[in-house]
Amino acid sequence: MAFRVEIAEEAYADLDAIAEYIQQRGSPESANRWFDATLRDIHSLAETPTRCPVAPGMSVPGYEVRILLSGRRNRMYKIYFLLRHDVQVVYVLHIRHWARQGPEIDTPPNPI
Repeated sequence: MAFRVEIAEEAYADLDAIAEYIQQRGSPESANRWFDATLRDIHSLAETPTRCPVAPGMSVPGYEVRILLSGRRNRMYKIYFLLRHDVQVVYVLHIRHWARQGPEIDTPPNPI
């Protein structure tokens, strides 16, 4: 059964900020390629979200936060998402460069 994929406003803001950074240091074409590839990776979670490891120290009771790696080498990004088996939802929370510290998640959202 396929999961529904939802993207939080914060994750969209992360996508925009990273794409802008890539555009400033590269080109609009490279930023667009990165953006499109990252969205493809995010939407691939609809079929197999459990292939991604659980984010250490980020899950809370009743909520499972996992990490999808996207990109290559020094352009790798961590896509943090909440997996809700009970309602078949993948909720993308944040996107971070692999070298950056993970986001703080106090209370996971209720994506229903």
